Amino acid sequence: MSEPRSGREGCPVDLQVSEPRSGREGYPVDLQVSEPTKALGGLACKFQIEALGKFINQVNFIMALKIPGLVIFILVAFGLTAQDKATYRIEYICETNLIKKNRYDGLNTLYFSEGRSLFIHNDFPKETQFLGSFRDSRYPPGIIKGDREGLPVYMDFNLDTMIYKTDYFILSNQNFILSTEIPKIEWVIHDLQREVAGFQTRLAVGEFGGRIYEAWFTEEIPVPFGPYKLNGLPGLILEAFSRDERVSYYFKSFQKIDGRGVKIGPPIDGREMTMEQLQEYLITDLYRAESVGATHDDPHPNWTIEKSKWTIFGDYKKIRTTRREPIKLSR
Repeated sequence: MSEPRSGREGCPVDLQVSEPRSGREGYPVDLQVSEPTKALGGLACKFQIEALGKFINQVNFIMALKIPGLVIFILVAFGLTAQDKATYRIEYICETNLIKKNRYDGLNTLYFSEGRSLFIHNDFPKETQFLGSFRDSRYPPGIIKGDREGLPVYMDFNLDTMIYKTDYFILSNQNFILSTEIPKIEWVIHDLQREVAGFQTRLAVGEFGGRIYEAWFTEEIPVPFGPYKLNGLPGLILEAFSRDERVSYYFKSFQKIDGRGVKIGPPIDGREMTMEQLQEYLITDLYRAESVGATHDDPHPNWTIEKSKWTIFGDYKKIRTTRREPIKLSR
């Protein structure tokens, strides 16, 4: 069995591991090979105890009023109200080694409640920035498209829907809002366990966006969410690292919050499109550029978190014919 990545060392390309990757300095990384944490243990148990406590208080109050009929009503309704409807927040520290100059780096936040989640890149530039100059070769001229919402990724597991924003295509003065099904990641769950900030976690390995990730999830928080678009495990992902060392998410904090100040919903500040509409828009602009002797090319494969995410121009150039209307590509 090959040696897996530890810290920032190299790692095998298969999905088998014998030791976990170390976390950031200051976080526990001890291995504990034991039975998986039960879904009703830890924080999941706290959820149910809290709901049960509220329920008992309601029953005692109505019994004191001597209205037994209402007690029966609450007993029937408890199955609906006992489910936890609170809002939770987990913070990550993101570190990337991408062509996009680490704009995803820094604080990232995931909010979740009742089968829905919202992931935000908190430190992403809020306003469009112009970088470099023709006089300074160290910093060639370029544009960073800002986003006031932090390029959010919204997931609704009740509807199997993911709505996310992208700043792709620098020549557009708007960011695009795209909708699709939630990505299905085929995770391989291993027996290796370690503690992350007091939570017992288990290792899972899966491929997403052209990269293999080692994800540490905890069944103490039995929800399928994780950083960015990583999802689908039987517990919250606390840390995740791509094996090519391009993308890393480190645990920072987790807490229950007052959800009244947080709206878990899709992005609204941008141009809503389907992937097919975006493709048509880009190909039309390609012809416009070619009409004046220019062209558009795809970005570098490691331009963003998802490797080779944007290949629309290259794919189109390979199959286009003499007709001028866009050719539909399958993605």
